[in-house]
Amino acid sequence: MQQPDSEEHQQAPYRVDDVIADVYHAAAGNRPWGKVLTAISAMLGVKGCQMIGFSTVNGAAQFSHASADVAVETELEYARTYHVVDPRLPSLMANPVGQWLYDEDLFDTETALASSYYRDFLIPYGSRFTATTRLFDDEGTVVFIGFLMGLDGSGFTIQQREFLRSLAVHLREALVIYQKWRKLTTAAWTGTELLRRMARPAILLNTDCGITFMNALAKEYIEQTGALLLVRDRLVSFDKESDLSLDRAFVEMLRDIDAGGVPERRVVRLAGARSRFATALSLTAFVPSESLYTFGNQAQVMLIVHEQARQAAPDLMLWEAAFDLTPAQARVALELFMGHTVAQTAGSLQVAQTTVRSHVKELLAKTGTSRQAQMLVALGNLQAI
Repeated sequence: MQQPDSEEHQQAPYRVDDVIADVYHAAAGNRPWGKVLTAISAMLGVKGCQMIGFSTVNGAAQFSHASADVAVETELEYARTYHVVDPRLPSLMANPVGQWLYDEDLFDTETALASSYYRDFLIPYGSRFTATTRLFDDEGTVVFIGFLMGLDGSGFTIQQREFLRSLAVHLREALVIYQKWRKLTTAAWTGTELLRRMARPAILLNTDCGITFMNALAKEYIEQTGALLLVRDRLVSFDKESDLSLDRAFVEMLRDIDAGGVPERRVVRLAGARSRFATALSLTAFVPSESLYTFGNQAQVMLIVHEQARQAAPDLMLWEAAFDLTPAQARVALELFMGHTVAQTAGSLQVAQTTVRSHVKELLAKTGTSRQAQMLVALGNLQAI
């Protein structure tokens, strides 16, 4: 197994004993779960890991912890959309607690690619094989943990499976401690914890347009640029035209929420007083019953600030919000945007050329264009919005 290059263990290899000790430290609230899961993933030699807890009463997500290589956007997309189509869940619930489920044992390539969970979500985010188990199922809470293997892997080895089998025993015991610790602390919504970890300014708005939560990057953005202002507990834009556009987008989303279902995401151009960067705001609605109650029992709108000049590469999250793209479609668009052919794109993403062509047709429809060149121009225009 690979050894992690962490600051805490530079003097000696990260050993199994270290893993077990850190698991119990995290359960007692003395060490971030994210760092522990990152170290375990590195030792296993896999891409990453996520541990998520749900209420068995109403299905609400109670907490979500992930290793450093698992993007927060991935966790949010799973909560917003892809938990509904996750084909692993029936088998996970049927298996005994602590028994691992391996994708390669359950789904062949054809079956996996027929599922939108794999085709449009897991594979585009860089994984195909996972090792997942129901760690804990008691006191109204069920907890799953999953390790993700990169696209270059072919499945979990005997050595990795043996390590996970023994690790599950300690993780189950640690979760008993963790549940008691959580009850003694003020539990935040799962969603706000995700926004704290997001590497972009992120703000959560309630249906009255009042601010429910903002991460530290959002506070810094507001203080430094003046493009967005706080008027009591409400968010407004310094620029009148931008403020009208933001208000219009928000009202449209509320109308869609009232009509039922999940509203389409929206993008608003933002002009700022002291901002040196071309900026856009993306708005994503989270309806409680459709998104694992990630932000509580009331509908919330997540607002993300996208500063284009700071992007070293195209902002896929902005593309997804502007044209309601799936992660798979956004990654195909990126490959084409970088000048790659359909064949090269298929090879890079490890999918069939017919799959890429299918995504291109969907991209043309969603961007309202008729040719690939026009579609790329539409995506490129967002970079300078």
